[in-house]
Amino acid sequence: MAFTLQLLPPQPGIAFDEAEHRYTLESKLGPVHPASTTQVLTVSGGKQFDPSHWRRSLIERQGLLPAEADAFMDRHRNTRADIGTELHSLIRAELLGLPFCPPKNAEALLLRATWRQAFLPRISEVLLVEVPLASRWGFYTGTPDLLARVDGRLLVVDWKTKASESKAKAEASWALQLGAYAGLVFDQYGIEVDGALNLMVWPGGTADVAHNRADVQIARQRFYGFLRKHHEIRAVQGCSLHRRALLQFDREVACDRVQVGVP
Repeated sequence: MAFTLQLLPPQPGIAFDEAEHRYTLESKLGPVHPASTTQVLTVSGGKQFDPSHWRRSLIERQGLLPAEADAFMDRHRNTRADIGTELHSLIRAELLGLPFCPPKNAEALLLRATWRQAFLPRISEVLLVEVPLASRWGFYTGTPDLLARVDGRLLVVDWKTKASESKAKAEASWALQLGAYAGLVFDQYGIEVDGALNLMVWPGGTADVAHNRADVQIARQRFYGFLRKHHEIRAVQGCSLHRRALLQFDREVACDRVQVGVP
């Protein structure tokens, strides 16, 4: 079944510089740079990844020297990130009917073909495709990959590329990021989503990591807990913008406009 495009207007005053990987938000103070959802979770401890086990395996089981193991890990991460970026670009072009741009990594084409067969028919209506959003009260930003009606439910969706089915394992921080995106959608458009979805894609297969509305609400509240911690850390480090953001955050909580869960 073909989907329909019912695109919501982009949020004014917010821009994302892909080369710098930085958001810029126009404010009364002039251009400011709120943290992304990933930066919030990284600084506050919500996005935890310990590479030491991987590094030890490369040295002890694969025979690499420590410097070689570090170089291998950096190159592998960069390659996987590039493939993910290219798949995102291919999906965006397909959904919006934009010109096709051949990727540098052939794997991205295999991933798009898998996505097209397994997921595209599930979409009936598309509302947002990679549109930068910012929360002015929360002073954070993010770009949901997709806001769409999927299997009859309004979901915020995030693509996760994997090298193979054996590597297709969910991470705890994914739900927090989706909760943050749901918060951004609500702040800008007043829309409460029915749920959220991480779609893991590898050549030849996909898997859903699904979250219902209650899951998303809990994840959003937990993200807000990490968000406050992030502002607190940056404020202690001397950032006046985050001191202001922390005060605004606590005012929203005191007025019962925001529910915060334990991070």
